Amino acid sequence: MRLYPYIPQPFAIQVGLLDNCQISPGRRLDFTVALFGKAVDYFPYILYSLSELGKAGLGKDRIPFELVRVQEFGQAATVYEKGSRSIGRLQRRPLTAEGLHADYDELLLEFVTPCRIRVAGQYARRLRFEDIVRSAARRISILQRFYGQPTSLAIQGALQTLHQHEVKITMDQTHWYGFDRFSNRQGRSIPMGGLVGRMAIGGRIKPFVGLLEAAQIVNVGKATSFGFGYVRLCGSRDNQDGQDAS
Repeated sequence: MRLYPYIPQPFAIQVGLLDNCQISPGRRLDFTVALFGKAVDYFPYILYSLSELGKAGLGKDRIPFELVRVQEFGQAATVYEKGSRSIGRLQRRPLTAEGLHADYDELLLEFVTPCRIRVAGQYARRLRFEDIVRSAARRISILQRFYGQPTSLAIQGALQTLHQHEVKITMDQTHWYGFDRFSNRQGRSIPMGGLVGRMAIGGRIKPFVGLLEAAQIVNVGKATSFGFGYVRLCGSRDNQDGQDAS
């Protein structure tokens, strides 16, 4: 345990853009929960816990909610629907950092929810590419250690050759998003925050694409179980600009 001072939670929470996830009465909220390892087997209990949480309410104002539908990520099948007495089974999917879906010269990386990556003991207000890669690699490695297989050679190889590749951030539109989180356990607000926005990464990025693809599923940085550190690959900047203009 000396390499890992704590055991990570076997899940990650992902919500949409910050402006679209404010909690208010009558509003629909979509979110994703990624389960790791044996946590998949406890899905029915997790579903029940979420239902009970809905009765207790969210946030300081205790806003109640109810589960309407649960779908398996990437699948059209519904595993639970409000009013149903049956719960579908989830399929286990391997998490690797080796699958390369495209050979880009540039990638657009979006920090959807605040990303809290510590560099030299402080939460970084500006990130280097190596900070992102090392945080993603550590996150994936520790999850593999406790909930899967040992760290893949692809991760180790990418880290060992990190300084040999000409990779740089060609555009940085990230900024610090600060806010207070109310802690029910402590009964007070706690200052939180992290980087949100987009950055373009260019150069010889192919060895790192698989790692960044996996990071989309597990989140990066601190407080991932609270939904922090949700990142998303948006393809090349040219493709994204074309989509925004259409």
